[in-house]
Amino acid sequence: MKILIHALSAKMGGAKRHLDNMMISLLKLRSEHSFIVLVNDEYDTSYFDKEIETIRIDVRYVSGPKRIYFDNVLLKRIIKDHRVDYLLSFANFGPFKAPCKHMLFEMNALFFCRNIRHLYSRTELTDFAFRRALIKLASNGADIVITPSESLKKQLVKSLGVPNEKISVLHHAVEQSFEYSESSDTIFEKEKFSFLFPSHLARHKGVHTLVDAVSLLKKRNSDLPPFEIVCTFDRSDDPSYYDELKRKIAINGLEKTIRFIGSVPQERIGALYEAADSMVYTTLCESFGFSIIEAKSFRLPILCSDIPINREIAKKSAIYFKPENPEDLAEKIALFITEKPSGLIFEDDLLNWSWDLYSQRLLQLIKESADG
Repeated sequence: MKILIHALSAKMGGAKRHLDNMMISLLKLRSEHSFIVLVNDEYDTSYFDKEIETIRIDVRYVSGPKRIYFDNVLLKRIIKDHRVDYLLSFANFGPFKAPCKHMLFEMNALFFCRNIRHLYSRTELTDFAFRRALIKLASNGADIVITPSESLKKQLVKSLGVPNEKISVLHHAVEQSFEYSESSDTIFEKEKFSFLFPSHLARHKGVHTLVDAVSLLKKRNSDLPPFEIVCTFDRSDDPSYYDELKRKIAINGLEKTIRFIGSVPQERIGALYEAADSMVYTTLCESFGFSIIEAKSFRLPILCSDIPINREIAKKSAIYFKPENPEDLAEKIALFITEKPSGLIFEDDLLNWSWDLYSQRLLQLIKESADG
């Protein structure tokens, strides 16, 4: 089969990480299929472009009305011209009805998490609703829908009415090796108990609850051993939220306790996991949770919000706190500092899941839907 991987909206972060690793593994398998990857003209394809045919599209078609036009008009011409047998729409959206077999990847829980709607403006919520409508149309027309977690699968069934049997769960994998940065061990102050918060910044990450919890802790437990929380947040992630949090941190005198160090390249993040004492993860909505898998691979105790996706991925490697509850989070932070949790279990089936196994399962799902 000739398979077209429609990854027009992929640019950076998790989407690029996912696509690059998936393509490298697909190449290693050397299946009988041929692949074409469709990306925007700003995407760095150096990981795989020497061995795979690539179609580059103007980045202006990534979103908005141009994206709808591309998916439902221009893409069909590309499929016909390249004699494509199977379309894999990689990131959330795709044609409402493809001229060939179609697998739709739905990988963004943000549009479906009801518990975060109070954090966003009416304009943003209207945009979420519009995107849900587009996803529903694409899902109805696809032969199979893929999600990275059972949690997101349930949300699609509940929010969009996508038939349960039409959705297959294919968990993301994690790279087996990390490059260590010699300077990373100086990021943490050795005399302090250290928490790492490895994530980009967004309102649904629940950082406001973390700041409130630490403020409470400082006021109530003046004799608590020194600790720090190092966050890989960059102002460019969300400038207004970043500034809001920095003001809140300054007002409460927490500048030496909660530090934003900016984004860290994926190939160097391992050094931070290695150096930290624990990880804190206050997110309210996730599709998967790469950070949790990475922390587990370093046997790093996790303190995270008690939401279904975190339970699914962290399993017994974490202590859970009530979401958006500063009092409960403060108590759990104190517990970590004074009595580092023991008895956590880091080994499970997800930790041993690789991109090679992921790609094998993906090809099997493609075959099953093509034959169906």
